[in-house]
Amino acid sequence: MSDSDKSKSKLMKLLPNGDGVVHYASGNLAVIICKQASGQLITFMSDHSRSKVLANFNHLGEGAINFASGKPWIVVTNDGYIVSDRKGDVVERGKWPRTNPDPIVCSVDDSLVVTFKSKQDISAHFSHEDVNHIWQCGENLRRTDIYTAGALGSRNGKLDLDVNRIRERQQSIGNLYVSPGPRQQSTELPGVGSLKVALRNSIRNPQLGEAIDDLRVLDYRMTLVSTLPPGMSSTSKGGGSAGSSSSLRRTRSIGGGKSMNAMG
Repeated sequence: MSDSDKSKSKLMKLLPNGDGVVHYASGNLAVIICKQASGQLITFMSDHSRSKVLANFNHLGEGAINFASGKPWIVVTNDGYIVSDRKGDVVERGKWPRTNPDPIVCSVDDSLVVTFKSKQDISAHFSHEDVNHIWQCGENLRRTDIYTAGALGSRNGKLDLDVNRIRERQQSIGNLYVSPGPRQQSTELPGVGSLKVALRNSIRNPQLGEAIDDLRVLDYRMTLVSTLPPGMSSTSKGGGSAGSSSSLRRTRSIGGGKSMNAMG
């Protein structure tokens, strides 16, 4: 289906970045496509008011294909895959790479046919009313060969690189390296600080900003609270210090209902 056909479809609504939904003629959700920084998350649903998941895959090609009843047909993980029949008995299993060259064609229902060949080759063909589209659901590898494949040979233990091939790649993609991943924009470390970074590019909301600022103040105040028993210091095993006693007095003042400004 071309871009012009997508725009004419009454049931398929896709954004330029690939995000979107597809409905059945009944109004039930058929396909949900969610684009992420690392790829796409796609889910196919059955045409019922209490719909079931027919297939779902993430950007790594991991997911499952189910029978119309909801029972698993093919399960794909990082370690391998399992194929079951309608009774639930396993008929094929293996690790990567898959050695069986024959594709497994799963006619899930009248609208969805999923073809499984490998973790990198999974296609889902959805056809319903004015929608006729094929989604590639397999893992999209950054490279399909090993780094030594571009060498012309070796000399004195060193590889002779194919300079022309490197230049062609640089001209085709503009860079020898892949674009920076999501860690370039945010950190996975816990804490209020990482929340501030993660929401930096989110929708501007004054109330949300005030809430985050309040959390930062609370996070700072929690560092001032001492949990040591009276007479103990965080820096010595012996008697207490003026600093720890002061912290404890401030802690008790909070518990007594006095203003928290005493801790500032």
